[in-house]
Amino acid sequence: MGVYKRNNKLWISFTYMEIQCREPIGLDDTAANREEASLMCNQIKRQIRAGSFDYSKWFPESKNLVKFGYKKKEKEQTTIYENPTVEELADEWLENCKKRGKKRKTLISYSDYRNRTVKILGKKRIRDLKIRDLDHFIEKLLDAGYDPKTIKNTRLCLSQIYKLALKKEIVNKNLMSECEGVSIKNKKIYPFNDDEVDKILEHIEKNKPKFYAMFKVLLLTGMRVGEVLAMKWENYNRENGTYFVCESVSLGEIGPPKTQGSIRKVKLITSVVKALNYHYDNFRVEGSKFIFNTQYGTHYNKAENIKKNVWIPTLKKLGIEYRIMYQCRHTYASISIAEGDTPAFVARNLGHTSLKMVYDVYVKDIRDGNRSNLENRF
Repeated sequence: MGVYKRNNKLWISFTYMEIQCREPIGLDDTAANREEASLMCNQIKRQIRAGSFDYSKWFPESKNLVKFGYKKKEKEQTTIYENPTVEELADEWLENCKKRGKKRKTLISYSDYRNRTVKILGKKRIRDLKIRDLDHFIEKLLDAGYDPKTIKNTRLCLSQIYKLALKKEIVNKNLMSECEGVSIKNKKIYPFNDDEVDKILEHIEKNKPKFYAMFKVLLLTGMRVGEVLAMKWENYNRENGTYFVCESVSLGEIGPPKTQGSIRKVKLITSVVKALNYHYDNFRVEGSKFIFNTQYGTHYNKAENIKKNVWIPTLKKLGIEYRIMYQCRHTYASISIAEGDTPAFVARNLGHTSLKMVYDVYVKDIRDGNRSNLENRF
């Protein structure tokens, strides 16, 4: 079991059910990525040993799946319509997405895009659509008050429907390529400032100590809420102060993180390590592999009760303007950049494979550095 290079990309090799398996992980061959790949190997090894390894979750597109009894994906529906309606093609497109094993959360979003599209264009025949119909479609979405990102995603849905029509030779052109798009500005972020972070953590430590480590992680690591709820002791390395993010809670279920790039090793500052160690000594639930557990000893499958019983009352008591818990992630990035952490360091902790978002959203004053300057602050 190990890590090796092929065409300057990293692959991992492991034995499963007495069969030698080799899989690409999509990372360039760098020292940091090799370390991350090694962590993935160790995680797979633990799961194989525990009998919990699911090949299809780790490598959903692998050709090896058939060897281990996973059913081959069914071929896409090939129903032929002479000139189908947008609704008929939208339903077929959504069904194909289900067959390809798209995540539940993704399918829910796709279903929303499908419904918005069908509401406006559903009864129209795909071959009869004109550019003016598509412009009218965008105008209707704007009039309905949808934000630009939602409109863009809905527009992409219609483009996918056109691609299906092209594949079935119903149309010979994707008209969406000629339809004017909607410009998307970066979403405004509302991070907490240094003093607010201090007050929030101090209040929670004093009044809700069981949640102190959780909010220390949320505010000072950049991990997503779902990733924090899914944290396990086996992925925490207290010796070198790191946490290996490989799972997340989404819609009540534990699965892989948001993207492949979100599987990462997060460097923890000393105060976060101390908080997690204190949590282990005082609030660890015997027999649970999860770091954070409910009052019933089970892991959290959503953040609603934490928001209701800890987050909202804390901000209200401190007189701090309410923000959703996701702003903790923005807070980490903003403070780290302000303290002089490099965009590369911040992007890696956030789980971004590109620096673009960090530059576009957070970077104002960049100084050199290759370790977290939050050490000096928190």
